Amino acid sequence: MFGMMPKVSVIIPVYNMEKYLGNALDSVLGQTLKEIEVIVVNDGSVDTSGAIIEKYQKNDKRIVYENFSHNRGVSAARNCALEAATGEFVAFLDPDDLYATDDVLEKLYSLAQKYQTEAAAGNMAVFRKDNFNELTRYGEELWNFSREEVIDYKDYPYTGGYTRFIFKLDVIRKNALKFGNYVVREDPVFFEEFMLKCGRFAVMEDVVYAYRIQYKTRFPGEKLKYEMIQAYKRQFNLFQERGMVRHLEVLCRDLCSDLRAVYFKGKCSAKIQKEIIRDADMMLSFCSQSYRRLKWSNFVVVFLGKAGIRWAKHKDYLRVKLWGISIKIKR
Repeated sequence: MFGMMPKVSVIIPVYNMEKYLGNALDSVLGQTLKEIEVIVVNDGSVDTSGAIIEKYQKNDKRIVYENFSHNRGVSAARNCALEAATGEFVAFLDPDDLYATDDVLEKLYSLAQKYQTEAAAGNMAVFRKDNFNELTRYGEELWNFSREEVIDYKDYPYTGGYTRFIFKLDVIRKNALKFGNYVVREDPVFFEEFMLKCGRFAVMEDVVYAYRIQYKTRFPGEKLKYEMIQAYKRQFNLFQERGMVRHLEVLCRDLCSDLRAVYFKGKCSAKIQKEIIRDADMMLSFCSQSYRRLKWSNFVVVFLGKAGIRWAKHKDYLRVKLWGISIKIKR
């Protein structure tokens, strides 16, 4: 493709994204950094996504097209692309999102070179549906970057927005890093495993990634709930083994938020419900008992009668809907 290694391999997993895919590809192919390859994995789409990819590939040989005969999931698609990648760094772009400007990859690559780091990142913004001109800064203030600097991962307990990073491919290959077979939270696990290997990363305050929101919702079925808690357990073990207290605090906060969002929605067998509560209780109880530094005054733990459910929420009150009954308990 090039006379030398591409500087960045951009990985795009695709499943039935005909409405947005062209915009995403234009966003990548129009980057001022020309020494890139774009690995697009069609994960068994049944719409015209495959035809769109083939059309773009004919006009730009930097596109590498991988095609699955059936839907295997986003993790399998990204892992396939990681195996095919030849760039010095890799970046991940979802097919309904965009790069914020046409010089994002050039800036991120230059930033990593300047500080000789194995990862580099900027900030993320969101836009609703097709209103790309109305970008809003996304994420907690604490995990947004306010200046150019190098950050040590032990001082950065956040996992959101991994798509605003570029990652050194050599680190991924040497440590055999892959995306786990989860329906949800596969990206935070990958991000954490990478950062535990590389240790530090360079950042800048520029917005680099534009995330599209509110065009679809995900119904929290049994598989999603079960795999969500499995991903949390993997993250919990990574931090527990290393005594990373701040990371555990943020993880437990996120766990409470996700449980609140999905546990009482959708169908789920009694067996899976019991496993979810058991595993969540184990993680929250371990942290509250083992790490006095954690700000557990911000958490509320409640037992609900015969259900034997321990629950927590990072708010001033707890609202649980159980058997059609709404319970609100002030802190």
